[in-house]
Amino acid sequence: MKHWSSFSMDHIRLFQKDTNEAASDDEDLTSATWVKELMVNSSETALIQRVDEKFEKLDVMEQGGITYMKIALDEMFYVTQDVVTALQDWLKTTAQDGLTKIPGENVA
Repeated sequence: MKHWSSFSMDHIRLFQKDTNEAASDDEDLTSATWVKELMVNSSETALIQRVDEKFEKLDVMEQGGITYMKIALDEMFYVTQDVVTALQDWLKTTAQDGLTKIPGENVA
């Protein structure tokens, strides 16, 4: 199993479309609906609005719990390259100098 972030949105859209078109029984569709409802009921209004804005632009056959969850996770854990670089620099500096070099930190 891969980490959720390694799947592209195109891949997820195709998977949702396949689920919607070829589900052999109602269980797959029920599970996808349940996932979407869980995400909506567990999220803040601002997140729901951001996710819904992107979700509603999808083709109807690409809409479902799978795509909703991917969009929600991408929104919740979006990190810019600037943030990644800053965190890497901070970790490198802290590893080299230790916490004692950070003003106000008491590690005693």
